[in-house]
Amino acid sequence: MKKKEEPIRIAQIVGKWIGGGVEAVVMNYYRHIDHSKIQFDFICDDDSTNIPYDEIEKLGGKVILIPPYQKVFKYQKELRRVLREGNYKIVHSHINTLSVFPLYAAKKVGVPVRIAHSHSTTNKKEWKKNLLKQVLRPFSKKYATNYMCCSELAGRWLFGDKAYDDGKVYLLNNAIDLDKFKYDKKIRDKKRKELGIKEDTIVIGHIGRFVAQKNHTFLIDIFNQFHKKEKNSILLLAGQGPLQEEIKNKVRELGLDDSVRFLGQRNDANELYQAFDVFLLPSLYEGLPVVGVEAQASGLLCFFSDDMTKETKVLDSTVFMSLSNTAEEWANSIFNIIKANTRTKFNREPFLQSSYSINENADKLLKFYFGEVGDDMSNKKELTIDEIKQIEVNILCEIDKLCAENDIEYCLCGGSLLGAIRHKGFIPWDDDIDVYLKRTDYEKLKKVIKDGKAKKWLSVIDDEIPEYYYPFSKIVDNRTVAKMSDNLTPHGIWVDIFPIDYITADQRKRVKVINKFYYYRALIIGMTTDFTNLKFSKKVIVKKFIYLLSLILGKNKIYKKYKKYILKNTYDYDTGYVSCPFPTYKLNEIFETDDLFIRSKYEFEGQLFWGPKNYDNYLTQLYGDYMKLPPVEQRKAHEINAWRIK
Repeated sequence: MKKKEEPIRIAQIVGKWIGGGVEAVVMNYYRHIDHSKIQFDFICDDDSTNIPYDEIEKLGGKVILIPPYQKVFKYQKELRRVLREGNYKIVHSHINTLSVFPLYAAKKVGVPVRIAHSHSTTNKKEWKKNLLKQVLRPFSKKYATNYMCCSELAGRWLFGDKAYDDGKVYLLNNAIDLDKFKYDKKIRDKKRKELGIKEDTIVIGHIGRFVAQKNHTFLIDIFNQFHKKEKNSILLLAGQGPLQEEIKNKVRELGLDDSVRFLGQRNDANELYQAFDVFLLPSLYEGLPVVGVEAQASGLLCFFSDDMTKETKVLDSTVFMSLSNTAEEWANSIFNIIKANTRTKFNREPFLQSSYSINENADKLLKFYFGEVGDDMSNKKELTIDEIKQIEVNILCEIDKLCAENDIEYCLCGGSLLGAIRHKGFIPWDDDIDVYLKRTDYEKLKKVIKDGKAKKWLSVIDDEIPEYYYPFSKIVDNRTVAKMSDNLTPHGIWVDIFPIDYITADQRKRVKVINKFYYYRALIIGMTTDFTNLKFSKKVIVKKFIYLLSLILGKNKIYKKYKKYILKNTYDYDTGYVSCPFPTYKLNEIFETDDLFIRSKYEFEGQLFWGPKNYDNYLTQLYGDYMKLPPVEQRKAHEINAWRIK
């Protein structure tokens, strides 16, 4: 019997769960997506409130609490641990400009699909909040592989006009369950009775957090002016937030205590809409407010500020007004229209024809997820070490073919050459392949691949890619993702290609150059190390110090100095001596030219590949008695996690 495939688990980053609109949107999608294929794990700040634990767990999901992003080091450490242990293929971040923090962590642990989702915009009146947004906005998409938005306005604001116009931003509406919000006179009567509201009382309602964005101060001013015209009216405010007491004080000052009710955090919004007559949302800014869509689906007369996207409008009866208009002008508009509006006139057809149906959009989201990870990822089966090795051999075969076709010379080196000579393949505890090329051939091979003359699944990882700080390159199978446990840079399964440079024939100067190369190597390794799973040791302390130093000095600055030093101390003519600018064995990695590039072929995993003809000199120089197996405790392999993505 075929084993039932497990659903793909997706890490949903929601930040501080406080029962707001974003959380409502994500939960709505979770309720309606196919749980046999997709499951959500919600990663929330540990000071969150109103998390629906029971419902999430009943649906098959998990709630994982981590420190908030403000605690930078604790946040990154814990989030990386969670993402690594969960083996997530997709991380979906809903915290707008703050997405830079979780997506950075996701990239560092090798999550292949990283979605930045824009749910909001900004307003000039919130200058303190805007300052942080403007600082983070350029970085919000830096670590994302995919851009998503709830509206065109939100997409353009976060990702830019060019990205949006080029079709790089995926629009996913804040969809709702239309049947849940359908007007029902029985529910209206029941809810009004619960709230002690008479049938003929005009109810203006608002659902939203008490934060500056929602503009409650102006909302109270509007109701105050309306109440002067219509005494038989009340205002219902559902939600919580830091400005609640300030708004309560304003209500008392205006003498509206008996006419304004604070309902607190609610889980019956769909029924509250039934009790309302008008829905008022004078927000300073919004992405696409789900409450606005819900209110219209309930047949309510809606008044929105025109600082939110017009995509919110579904019904012709919905009114947008400028925040430059006075509270009295808003109140007059509501007063003049409310008399002509009844629920019985509500036409649901615009909603049925709109793009706000949750069932359709949940299916759309499911297809998006599967389109990004590929159907073969649905069983979440990682590649075995034998499968990884075979892919590496396949890459090496392609390198060999490209070199033969383009008059390029290469040779196996390091442990790969040792494996070929001693084992006719991989050293049993080893799991990577290394290749040497003279600098000119090294650049030529990279160009051949970048120019599209290689297999489509083959690509080059080099220092043209941001945050890649190594002076050598990787030829990768871009149908895969792989990551070493102690390294911050994820990429496809790879073969390392190292440039070999001519260096000075002056022995004294040679020693100085190689030692400097080794110094820079230590810096590079230190500043690219992932310390999450490393046990405490003197070596780790040194690496940590180097890492912190690199943050102070600047990683890019360090690497630029490194490259400059390489160029200054290597030559484009044969000096009789060569070395790699990234030496593991210090002075033992200085070779006479002929020891490397007078070549012969050797068997490696059933295939023939080039290596130095005088391999004995080379291997003896590196390993001593290389035919003797090292002690068991020294037989260390890289810890690699890898999987296919296409």
